[in-house]
Amino acid sequence: MLLSLAVTCGSGGLALAHGAAQLSDHLQVAGLTPDNPFYFLDRWFEGFSGFFKFSANARARYQTELAAERLAEAKVVAEVKGEAAAEEVKEVIDDYRENIEKAAAIVKEQQERGQDVSDLLQELDEVADLAAEFAEETELETGEEFTELEEVQALLEDLGLPEEFEGESELEVTKPAPASEVQSFFDVFIEFAPSSAVAGESFKASWTVKASRTTAIKHTAIHYGYKSNPVKFGTDVSPDRAGYPLFTPTYYQGEFKIPQTFTDALKAPEAGTLYLRAHAIIDGKHYWSGERALKMTPGAAPAPVIKEPAPPPPTTTPTPTSITRTFVIAADDGNCSGCVGFSPRQITVKKGDTVVITFNVIEGRVYFGGLDIRGGAYFNTGSVKPGGSATVKFIAGQSFEFSSWWPASNVLKTTGKVIVE
Repeated sequence: MLLSLAVTCGSGGLALAHGAAQLSDHLQVAGLTPDNPFYFLDRWFEGFSGFFKFSANARARYQTELAAERLAEAKVVAEVKGEAAAEEVKEVIDDYRENIEKAAAIVKEQQERGQDVSDLLQELDEVADLAAEFAEETELETGEEFTELEEVQALLEDLGLPEEFEGESELEVTKPAPASEVQSFFDVFIEFAPSSAVAGESFKASWTVKASRTTAIKHTAIHYGYKSNPVKFGTDVSPDRAGYPLFTPTYYQGEFKIPQTFTDALKAPEAGTLYLRAHAIIDGKHYWSGERALKMTPGAAPAPVIKEPAPPPPTTTPTPTSITRTFVIAADDGNCSGCVGFSPRQITVKKGDTVVITFNVIEGRVYFGGLDIRGGAYFNTGSVKPGGSATVKFIAGQSFEFSSWWPASNVLKTTGKVIVE
């Protein structure tokens, strides 16, 4: 509850309202108090430590902890010095107000950015509860009120705390709902991406998947391409509808805890403006960051390379005794749970045989972009979507390997073999 205190200051003394009554057990133990000759070193170290609180939440939480420590110091000074402590208690309470104002300013800024600040508001409320208990148990014998505390009250009310009062001096604050009743909150945003990069060269970007509770997801990536799609995406927009054909592969499939910040490499083949969004699938819904743009500059022209002409594909003239051999091969990504790559992974034929292979790409075990299956000079299926199939036909000349690739990013997935006897 907010500190609307019945505490006053002036030339009068200070006495405990309830004799030897103690403050709440939750009030932290004071460190050095203002009458200690080394108190200035304690305060200097607090300021120094504050420089190492880098995130907004950490800075707000640190100021809240300092406010609680000021209350503990005021309590010790009041108990030890009694009626002579009025001015010292007022100074400590002024410092308490300054810490609360700093914490509240950070929380308000986070609220305006759309961040979840419920934990910080609860901590501010708890410290205000301790201040109210201090006010009830400690009474300054004078008629001048602490007007600074009314300013603190207005500041915290502006953060969204309720305005109803109970009794004469306390502001009732609605306690947070049980965890089971709090609606989950998720968000995805790009933490870092360069403003420019060189076409054809890898560069890194980072993104954060934020969550109000710890959970696990099976997919997150940055999707990117050369066509802008700046509209706000709903949770029903899947990657195949988003319009970004390229993606980062490292976290596309697996199990990853959130909240977490991810980093992966991107590589764009051409110069121009590249558009990208971070994406995650959470509880079956799609969460997207806003669109980010960066300039891809042309790379240095490579030195010309003179290559020997490639030999023509081996051919074998079928003999009257050659026969047609037909195979069906299942294909998936090969590195997921239950995946096999190719099944069967190896087939054997006779030299001169006509070979017909149908590749079935297994839905549910392949990323949404499908597979491109290449057999060197013998065949290339092109892109085959999950659940689709492609049939190739050739004359067996010599043994060779065939392999599957992600079409968009050209990532090798698995390899099989045709043995020609």
